[in-house]
This record gives sequence, structure tokens and C-alpha cells, in this order.
Amino acid sequence: MFLVRVQVGEQAPISSVDRAIGFYPTGQEFESLIGDVEITLKEKIIALRQQGKTYNEIKKELNCSKGTISYHLGEGQKEKAAVRSVNQREKAMLAFHEYKEEKGCFDCKGKFPHYILEFDHKPEFEKIAAVYNVMKTLGIPKAWEEVAKCDVVCANCHKARTYKRKPWGKNRYIIE
Repeated sequence: MFLVRVQVGEQAPISSVDRAIGFYPTGQEFESLIGDVEITLKEKIIALRQQGKTYNEIKKELNCSKGTISYHLGEGQKEKAAVRSVNQREKAMLAFHEYKEEKGCFDCKGKFPHYILEFDHKPEFEKIAAVYNVMKTLGIPKAWEEVAKCDVVCANCHKARTYKRKPWGKNRYIIE
């Protein structure tokens, strides 16, 4: 049970019992015991820490890592994690750029800078998403799995490949 104080004009969470009997408190300051309100992990960690519990005690009670506890309680932890994530993505981007430049165009065999080369998914593999989108959403290891499903081709060859694969690109201009 948690003690909640609601000021005039605020919406208060109410229990299912209150809801069932039609009790919806409004317009007055009151204290209410709430039993069925879901509390986030962050709120639980903060509440336990305010009760004077140690990181180990919180870890044991909530079955979470000390890193998670530190993330929610520590000074600047979210900012540090965000910076670390950006740095990891930038390193991965550089690795993808180097990979493309090392491979060159699969079709015309030309060597181009990374911004001219593209990942083209082979038709026999199921595409999750564009490699860079996979990296952002699913992580760097999954992005490398996606790269394995691709050929590296220059932008011109990629356009030609895509055109030929589409229904409108096959024999459209052949006059019989």
C-alpha cells in the first residue's frame, strides 16, 4: 500500500474497489491508500533506497543488477550511458564504412568511398531492415548478421539491380 497525496485539480489513481463502487475523488486535497497501482522499477529502486536499503539489498529484493540500480540512482548515469551508446554506434559505423570500402562494388568491381557504396540485400534472404536501422534498434551484432545477407554495390549498380528485380523493370521496354 502506498500513501498518495493529490492536490486540487490533479487526477488521482484510484483502486479497483473505489472504481467498482463509483468513487472518483476530485476537487479536494485528500490522502488515500492505493493498493493496485503498478509502480515502475525505477520508482521501486528509489523508494527502497529512501528506506535506507543498500544496493545489495535492493538487488536481492528486486532481482535486478547493481548496474540497473546505479543507472536510476547515480549522478549523471543516464548521460554517461547515452554517450557510451553513441560512441559504440560511431565505432560500428566506421567499421561498416571500412568494410564497404574494402569490399568495393560487387557488380562493377569499382573501388569507391563508403558514401557511394550501399548494402544490397540478396533476394534469397529475408530482410529485417536497412543495416543502419538494425544497428540502431537491435544492436551492432544483429547489424553484422544483416550485413552477411547483403552484397556491397555502388549506388548506380544498386539502382540497376533494384530496377531489374521489380516487376516494372523486367522486359518493360522490349518491343516485340
